[in-house]
Amino acid sequence: MLSVYLFIAMQVGFANWNPDSVHTANNFQVGVDNLGFTDTYESSFWGSIKSSWFRLKRINSKTLNVPEAFRNPLPITYYKQRKKIYERTRQHPGKNRKVREYTYKTQRRPLIIYIPGIYNNPSSGQPRRAYQRFKEAGYHFIALPNPWSTSYIKANPYGAKPGDVLHEAYSLRIAIDKAIALIGKKHISNIELVGASYGAFVAAVIQAFEPKESALFTSTTIISPPLDFRYTIPFLDEQMLSINGQVEDLKPSSKLKIFINYLFAGFRTDIDEKYLKKAKPYTIQFGFKDGLLTAVKTYAEVHGLDWIPNFDTDEERKKWEEKLVFTSYFKTYAPELLRVLQSEFAFLHYWIQAAQTSGYSPRVITAQDDFLNPEFFPTKMTLLSYPENIFLRIPEGGHLGFLAFPWYDGFYQTVWKDIKKSSAL
Repeated sequence: MLSVYLFIAMQVGFANWNPDSVHTANNFQVGVDNLGFTDTYESSFWGSIKSSWFRLKRINSKTLNVPEAFRNPLPITYYKQRKKIYERTRQHPGKNRKVREYTYKTQRRPLIIYIPGIYNNPSSGQPRRAYQRFKEAGYHFIALPNPWSTSYIKANPYGAKPGDVLHEAYSLRIAIDKAIALIGKKHISNIELVGASYGAFVAAVIQAFEPKESALFTSTTIISPPLDFRYTIPFLDEQMLSINGQVEDLKPSSKLKIFINYLFAGFRTDIDEKYLKKAKPYTIQFGFKDGLLTAVKTYAEVHGLDWIPNFDTDEERKKWEEKLVFTSYFKTYAPELLRVLQSEFAFLHYWIQAAQTSGYSPRVITAQDDFLNPEFFPTKMTLLSYPENIFLRIPEGGHLGFLAFPWYDGFYQTVWKDIKKSSAL
């Protein structure tokens, strides 16, 4: 069956990876392009710290009223490409000087719809980094909240719980239509969907449901997705339990030292060895455990649920928090979702197939050492059978860590051309 879909994929005019992108990925030089990182957790944590720096970048924010999908307004961030046009020069009232006046005209450009990784709000560092890249290249940009983020949960998608990936795709697809109005359809030449990590999987589901005759997106780019939740969830649970007791209650000053050490490191050897040894527990604790606890608490608070026990001591609270993993969340609070996440719907391949039957195909890029998708996953070989114009793998880069490599800037430019430069020619 897979061969049939691969044949279709090579015949239909999908917006797949172009030859320059494939060439750049295939020429990734281990030891140089990976900046000396050979451990998946080291590069992943370093990359996450690098993305957090982009929180300092300003971006427009707005809330959307999407009553068809959310009970409360949904926060997003966005940017319009506008051209500054000189209008006139006038005398400034009360001051002996002249003032030049300008108007701003929204330009017709491609629009990027971005769904960030797990727990990311639309104003988090990860979507701000994407915004900065696309803004500088001349694209309109809209970032949506990840379904596990506090922004999304507080918007209240009519009680849908975190992890309800089918409902999340449905709700965000409705929100996308509303968000497009911020830019204005007449100012959009085409729309591209981009997702990272959990947001990448949701993006694949959204693309799969697009009708063949009137699909909104000209391409869907999937970056570092979980390939199969049937294996990713229990494996990630194991990692979360394995680090219990390894991440001490860090003081703010200690966290700042770690942050600065990773942030200003241009190469692996720039990072203190004691911090490199803690890369795995830092990645799992700050990247997954803390966010899961926040998501559960936020959902319980929004809906007035007694999900969080009353603890007599801090020790009891700590033990409860240490035992909270994704499987225990689903079994305790959302058992109805396990039927989906333990079925074929949990497999990225299913959604790529569904998209292909409608005449479209997401394009995927990931790192071979991504800890979310170890080589021993039994279904991984199915995805590795896809041709390179659909599924690209680079040797090193961890989970989203390669997005901070200088190499990625070159790869990015092979995929999304600099419209500002081409417009100036």
